[in-house]
Amino acid sequence: MIVPTTTHTFQVWSQVIGTLFLIFVTYHVFSTFSCQISHLLLAGCDDLDSDGDGEDDNCEDRSPPNILLRDAKIFRCDDDDTSKLCYTDKWFKNQKQVLNFLEYEFPAADDCAPSSKLNVTIDYERGQCQNTVYTLTPFQDYPECNGLDGSNTTIGPFNLTFTNPLPGASREVTVQLDEVAPNITCSFFPDANSINVVDDKTLYHYMLKNDGSESQKQDARFFYTVQVSRH
Repeated sequence: MIVPTTTHTFQVWSQVIGTLFLIFVTYHVFSTFSCQISHLLLAGCDDLDSDGDGEDDNCEDRSPPNILLRDAKIFRCDDDDTSKLCYTDKWFKNQKQVLNFLEYEFPAADDCAPSSKLNVTIDYERGQCQNTVYTLTPFQDYPECNGLDGSNTTIGPFNLTFTNPLPGASREVTVQLDEVAPNITCSFFPDANSINVVDDKTLYHYMLKNDGSESQKQDARFFYTVQVSRH
């Protein structure tokens, strides 16, 4: 019969403690490493289990999308602030025209998500006329990664929160919008009047002489006004 000595017992416990410590350090390092990797570009499409959940799937994409500009130079309006975006080449007649224009000029892009998973929300922010400001925010959306209640999901053993839809950085764009149609009025002066002139041209209608041999001009006494919204 072998009687364990104090030294032997101490060695056994040392090995056990050392093994547990190694497991703890490995878990901590791997957890930290996974947390860092999961937020890097391409971590959601690198064919690796980047979040430690045991699966390689789209739910590892935690890098937010961004907004591209198809033609950046047409939105330059402030030489001292190149981040400011304005469009002054056109007056838009309604909000639908603005939304269609901005949707085309500012598509969303992402390191992993395909275009079918990307979208840009466009919201009116403030202002009117030539100072109408819209906010654009890119989103990536993987519906298959939502929780049963549709809320944010925590995936894997390391409590790495997966936000879905995931928004990117917003940008503001200033445009010129005038949705108020011009107000036009017209009528006839009761008597011939020297102010019956539009753009230096007096308006006439033609009348025949009694014998019908020729026509002669007759002052129509017509006038009109056009009132537009202030830009």
